[in-house]
Amino acid sequence: MADRTTANAAVAAAKAWDVPVIESTAALAAWLNLNTSELRWFADLKGLEYKSASSRLRNYHYCVLAKQFGRIRLLEAPKQRLKQLQRNILTEILEKVPAHSAAHGFVKKRSIKTFVAPHVGRRVVLRMDLQDFFPSFAAARIHAFFRTLGYPESVATLLGGICTNAAPRDIWKGIGVEVSLADLYAARTLYSKPHLPQGAPTSPALANLCSYRIDCRLSGLARAVGAEYTRYADDLAFSGITGVLSADRPR
Repeated sequence: MADRTTANAAVAAAKAWDVPVIESTAALAAWLNLNTSELRWFADLKGLEYKSASSRLRNYHYCVLAKQFGRIRLLEAPKQRLKQLQRNILTEILEKVPAHSAAHGFVKKRSIKTFVAPHVGRRVVLRMDLQDFFPSFAAARIHAFFRTLGYPESVATLLGGICTNAAPRDIWKGIGVEVSLADLYAARTLYSKPHLPQGAPTSPALANLCSYRIDCRLSGLARAVGAEYTRYADDLAFSGITGVLSADRPR
């Protein structure tokens, strides 16, 4: 009964979005063509993926890559059945919610070309990357996003669980890339907490939607100084005509 009451208190903005109505755990299981035990397995709210010592019992394949400056990136590719659940969530829920106009990565009818187009011919262009983009989105933030769509707490938590992951500690043994112990420890700590996995079909859309507020703030900041702002995943770009972004701007 509590699930129905909470679901009826949907966020006003979400009423314009054509997302499915899912009022209970049982309804979510039925929507995903699962039974409730399977639903809880894939949502993994007890952290069994992190605790499991057997790759056969895990829902992800892992690949550790070295980045520039000693940083580490972990690719987390969901196995086929979990991937299909995530694709359902992507097409039936996430793609029904509009991303900010400044977001150009992984958005339909936008591309790397639309990302750079506003900056062509500008006098000053400033580029920067966000560090650890996908794993910086914690599970709690993803749960909160699904709550803003009007889903009750239990449903939002399970949807968030399906879309997040905590990587097992043993995947870092014998990784085959040269990194410092400090960087290895930092990566192991970062990825051990439930986060958006880079490799899941839902992660780019969720990252865009959860970045809506920061996109609003950066777009407003850019407009205040006569500049343009766009974002392609973790790549931010600012540009201006009059030099307001450069060191020679008027004082």
